Amino acid sequence: MTFTIGVTGHRNLHGNEHDIIHGIKYIVFHLLEENIQEANLSVNTISGMALGADLLFVKAMVDARRYYKEHHVPFSITAAIPFKGQCDRWNNACRHLWSELLDQCD
Repeated sequence: MTFTIGVTGHRNLHGNEHDIIHGIKYIVFHLLEENIQEANLSVNTISGMALGADLLFVKAMVDARRYYKEHHVPFSITAAIPFKGQCDRWNNACRHLWSELLDQCD
């Protein structure tokens, strides 16, 4: 059984980044945990790599992937970059974060 999980959301999120990332991981964990014993379980996550919810989702999935790989569950993170130069107009800090997270994607 393959789970494909994508996210879309807002750029300007209200709340603590740590709490938002924890909430995303909590939802994914509960979605997958009841199926973790399923033979051939695999997970594919997809992010559009935009500022806000998309990048927080990738941060959360990097942590989640570590956990599931320890449980021998194939887990990929796909960067669905919508166009070349997506982050070119962003400030340096945002471009750096985007690049770091892109490096974590499969």
